Amino acid sequence: MKTAFQSILIFMISLLEGNAQVVISDGLYFNPAGRQVWVTKIGGEKIDRALLWKVSKDSIFILPSARKTVTPYYSLPEPLRFHYSEIERITTLKNRPGITGLWLGAFTGFITGVIINSATYPEVESTWVILDKGDMDIVLGLIGAVVGAGGGIAVATVAKKNWEITGSKNKYDNVILDLDKRAYWNRSTRPKRIK
Repeated sequence: MKTAFQSILIFMISLLEGNAQVVISDGLYFNPAGRQVWVTKIGGEKIDRALLWKVSKDSIFILPSARKTVTPYYSLPEPLRFHYSEIERITTLKNRPGITGLWLGAFTGFITGVIINSATYPEVESTWVILDKGDMDIVLGLIGAVVGAGGGIAVATVAKKNWEITGSKNKYDNVILDLDKRAYWNRSTRPKRIK
């Protein structure tokens, strides 16, 4: 048993080591949590679902793609460049927000169901089955988990972040750091060093 535990522990530490690798290209850090982006240009033209590749002091670079995420080694065409004077609105969305929402909603719903049942209901007797208090806690916890998971998915999938640029240098300068944090290649994300 001790050997199995040690093997699992070593395996988990090796996974952490693999995720901590830093990829630097031209002074930019790769951010695996880069965002999907939608751009509306001043004339009303829309660029639907692309990847926010990088941000400069006066432009954003996007990669039109149906993919929701990429690796630093992704072979790509040249990203499209949009100067701030061309941009009406920028919208970003986390990659796979529904999965996070599902787990957070399910966990919250389960805990809420258990707490509500524990606080309000005594043992329940039925003609088919007798459920003690612990069983009812779990049943109502599972019902809460299903409801919470649905709510979590619904909230997470509409959680987009919008920035109104309207071709203004001042508005662009105010959001450039937030956009940089959301880009796949950025200067904001400093990796943690493992000693």
